[in-house]
Amino acid sequence: TVDLLDMAIVIVDEELNVELVNRAFWRLWNVSPDAVEAGCPFRDLLEADRHTGVYGVADHVWEDYGTRRLAEIRGGEVAPREFRRADGCTLIYSVVALSGGRRLISYFDVTALKDRERALRESMRENELFRSLIDNVPVSIYAKHADLRQFYVNRGWIELTGIAAEEAVGKTDLELIGVDGREMTDSDLAVLRTGQTQESEEVVVAADGTVRHQFARKSAMTASDGSLYLIGTTTDITEQKQREAEQEEARR
Repeated sequence: TVDLLDMAIVIVDEELNVELVNRAFWRLWNVSPDAVEAGCPFRDLLEADRHTGVYGVADHVWEDYGTRRLAEIRGGEVAPREFRRADGCTLIYSVVALSGGRRLISYFDVTALKDRERALRESMRENELFRSLIDNVPVSIYAKHADLRQFYVNRGWIELTGIAAEEAVGKTDLELIGVDGREMTDSDLAVLRTGQTQESEEVVVAADGTVRHQFARKSAMTASDGSLYLIGTTTDITEQKQREAEQEEARR
C-alpha cells in the first residue's frame, strides 16, 4: 500500500537507521534501491544524492548540512514546509514522530503546482499591464459576451459615454440606453453572425450642443475555448474632420 502512494516515505528507527523506504522515494530522488543497503543510516540516503546536483550544497559545508538535517529529524516533529532542490524541484517536506522513537519522513512533489502558481502570477501581471495600456489609449474600447452583455470597458469608453464601468458591466445596450441601443444591438448581432468587421463614421451631438465625429469599428473574436466575443472601438476623429474641412475650404 505504501508503495502505491505518490508521496515519498522513509521510516527510521530511534537511531535514524532506515526501516522502510517506499517506491516513490527512489523515483523522486532518482536513487536506485541497490545503491543503499537495507537498514542503512538515513545519512546514507543523503550521501547518495550528494554529487547529483540535487542539494546544491558545497563540499566544505556538506558535513554541517548533514548534521543539521539529522538533528532536525531526531528532534521529532517538523511541520510541513517547502523544500526547494537545486535542480528546480519543489517538495513539501515533513517529519512525524512515531512510537518507539521512530520517525516518518515524507516528501511530496509540488513542482507542477508551483509552476502553475508562477505562471498564474505572471499572467496576472501581464493582465494588469495590458489593462493599464488599454485604459491609457485615447480610444473607447469595449468587449461583450455573445449575449451582448458588456464584460469590459476602458477609461475611454467611460469618458465617452459618461457611464461608470460598474454600471455597464453585465448589461446590454438596451438596458443601458433603452430603445436607442436597438440599432447598435442589431449591428452587433450581424457582426457575430457573419464574422465580418463593421466600420462606420458617426456624428454625435453632445448635451452641450457640440458636434463630434467618431469612427466606430467592431469585430467578432473567438477565444481559445471556443467562446465568442464582440470587440468594439470608437475613435474621436473630430479634429481630423475639421482639418479636412479647412483643407477643402482652402482648396476652393
